[in-house]
Parts: sequence; structure tokens; C-alpha cells
Amino acid sequence: MAKAASLSPGSKFRQDFNDCESQLTYGETAWNHQFRHTSKYTVNQMIMNKVTGDQAAGRVFCTYTQGLEYLVWTQDAGHLLGYVAGPVHTDVWNWWVAVHHNIGIGSPMPTYGTGGSRSTTTSASAPP
Repeated sequence: MAKAASLSPGSKFRQDFNDCESQLTYGETAWNHQFRHTSKYTVNQMIMNKVTGDQAAGRVFCTYTQGLEYLVWTQDAGHLLGYVAGPVHTDVWNWWVAVHHNIGIGSPMPTYGTGGSRSTTTSASAPP
């Protein structure tokens, strides 16, 4: 939540507003491996393990600021926090759609197609 807050107006985290999609550049919601984003589940419900991995596999936040599109996401399996940033929204979006479904930490993940884009930076970390 801190990374998303640092990119938000007023540096405050806001949950379950708008979606992050190919044409939407500002929002925060849950995502799952069925390629659906939903605002049905709160961060607290996910922290308390009241949401299954099929319902929500993590959270995603997106914003376009200072000439860069940012996508910040979590993946509950493996306690992953990742982000990608780049100057072209569609490149960043297409990279994230292809990559976030293929990161397997802590449990086997389904394999989907791969993709990529130029002019992006990425970072992913998991606690030791």
C-alpha cells in the first residue's frame, strides 16, 4: 500500500475505486487469474484470509503521473509486491497483463502467453 500511496494525490492510499484497464489509467482494485478485476473484496478481507485465491489473487493500482504510467500490484501467493513504469500506457498495460499471470512464487501458477514491451522498468520483491 505504501508504494501505491507514494504515487497517489496527497500520498494517501485509496482502495476499490475504478479499475486498471487498457483505457483506464487511475484506479485500485483486486485482480484474479480469471482475468477479472473486482472491487468486491477489501484489502482487510484479503489480509484476514477471507478471500480465496480464485476470488482475488492480489491487488492492482494504476496511475499516470509525471509522464509515466505506473502499475503497482501485489500477489498473495509468495507475498509479492511488484511495479512497472513506462512512458506509454498501452506498453505498460500489455506488459503487465502478460507478466503478472506468469509469476509463480510459493505455489504453482497457471501458464499463460508471454509478452513484453520496450521502455519499461520493473521491480519485484518478496520478503525474505
